[in-house]
Amino acid sequence: MSLGPEFRKLWMAGAISNLGDGVTFVAAPLLAASLTGDPTLVARLSFVYTAPRILLVLVGGALSDRLDRRRLMGAVNTFRAVLLTMLGAALLGGWESLVLLYSIFLFLGVSETLFDSASLAILSSVVRKRDLERANARLTAAQLVADEFVGPPLGGFLFAATAALPFLFDAGSFAAAAVLILALRGRFQVERMEASTASPMLADIREGVGWLARHRLLRALAVMLGLASVAYMMTFSILVLFARDVLSLDDTGYGILLAFSAVGGLAGSAVAGRLVRWLGAGRTIFASLLIGAGSYVGIASSNNPLFVGVMLALYIFYAVVWNVVTVSLRQAIVPDRMLGRVSSAYRLFGLIGLALGALLGGFLARGLGLTAPFWAGAVLLVLMALLALPVVNNKTISEAREDSLLTE
Repeated sequence: MSLGPEFRKLWMAGAISNLGDGVTFVAAPLLAASLTGDPTLVARLSFVYTAPRILLVLVGGALSDRLDRRRLMGAVNTFRAVLLTMLGAALLGGWESLVLLYSIFLFLGVSETLFDSASLAILSSVVRKRDLERANARLTAAQLVADEFVGPPLGGFLFAATAALPFLFDAGSFAAAAVLILALRGRFQVERMEASTASPMLADIREGVGWLARHRLLRALAVMLGLASVAYMMTFSILVLFARDVLSLDDTGYGILLAFSAVGGLAGSAVAGRLVRWLGAGRTIFASLLIGAGSYVGIASSNNPLFVGVMLALYIFYAVVWNVVTVSLRQAIVPDRMLGRVSSAYRLFGLIGLALGALLGGFLARGLGLTAPFWAGAVLLVLMALLALPVVNNKTISEAREDSLLTE
């Protein structure tokens, strides 16, 4: 069933920009690894990308509830296109350095903060609430095909040809996505009470943070997101070194490894809605966390590229199911006028987790070996699943959905 022409534009914009992201996702760590073999310096690229987002995520949420979300997303994508064009030009001129790479990714992190807040909130203006899970699943499927299936091998191939090519390609993808987003028809600025519109931004931020702090279920899910993000970034911040030194893969092989893992994500996006209907959202979240932990154990136990690729696919399956279920819950439960601010407060936990995970991943890899982050991630996911059961379960999620319907 069609979700409408405006959703198709949003879907196409996401698919195009995610293809560029997939190319850069491979090219950036490859560039960092070509400049240094120190795991902490390679992992620091992820930290530099994440750290500014922590500082600005709440501001980004407040802006997405104040400004036209369509225009904000279009402007941010245009800015990102300019940044990546600058990086590509610098590489063509032979001016590559870690300082330059860190600087560009710092500004990309700031841009991502503004874009993510608006993009998550805008979906509820494009599709009906009852279609959110289906819309999120389709967006996730497109992201996976572009970002993790097509993008990574293309990024490895382009980087092997010329280091500047993948970044220039990503610049073009952001420019094209900006055109599609700006072509959306409709109203994408939230109707707000006059007093609220005139209130200081700090008061807006405080209102969103306070709403999340009082909501027991979403508060618990936010903490879980932070811990899951630590586990994710501990491993993926050093994955390029794991692929090179443990799996003996070259640049193209690393891209193919990531592309293979996307098969699990496609499966996750296809079955997430069915799993929720079959098991309930709470049990689906619990089961997916255990699957993620098992995949980490498999990766840490093998140096076979094919087996590790299967385990990575299993991990991406968990991540996609988790994302589709929890994002849809948040969009259904949070009032639209506050969705940007509450979501930014929620995502703050994830961003802090990503920053900590990047630092811990480099530290563990350098001190205990490249498999240590995977073992640590497995333990963290199992503990998180068990400790969250009393709060995140089918009963509490059902009650939260009912309460949101009563307050509409």
